[in-house]
Amino acid sequence: MEYKRLKIDECRDGVFNIRRKVFIEEQNCPESMEWDENEEQSSIYFVAFKGDLAVGCVRLRNIEKDLLKLERVAVLKEFRRRRIASDLIREALIYAQSESPNSPVYAYAQVSALQAYVNLGFTVLSKVWIEDGTFIPHQTIFWGTPISIDTFLKNQSEKADPSYEDYDARSPAMLPKIEAFKQRLEVNNY
Repeated sequence: MEYKRLKIDECRDGVFNIRRKVFIEEQNCPESMEWDENEEQSSIYFVAFKGDLAVGCVRLRNIEKDLLKLERVAVLKEFRRRRIASDLIREALIYAQSESPNSPVYAYAQVSALQAYVNLGFTVLSKVWIEDGTFIPHQTIFWGTPISIDTFLKNQSEKADPSYEDYDARSPAMLPKIEAFKQRLEVNNY
């Protein structure tokens, strides 16, 4: 398996094939929710290749100057159970830490895959919720270093915006949970 970091113009066909098969065909997600060209252009992709075939992908997007979002984690059915998704997520986190060391990462994880994220150091922030347009249970998860989390919390407390959904990492309701995660990291000498 070969892993590459790419912009969407370098991997569009392969990534869209994976996402179409996984999200639209297998999980019955509305196609209208799957493609947003502005999001695609502002993202970095981590793609797993078996030869010339793209078999897995992860998207990392800068949401704010101090916050990244991990999205669209997908692996073709015949390539699952090989730790490809975990490897891709790990690559994205390494990149995030080197390129944006003051930016923690959050994601909306499907509950069925939650343990893989926890094994990579994410903490669960929210109760289970159903993503609009799907019947798929999700939970909000969060990852970072004490320094990146501290930067995020300081910036968020200055601009607390109650318009965010309760499950969004930027929601004022989430900030105490993120602070508790930072304290656990500090106690464990991260």
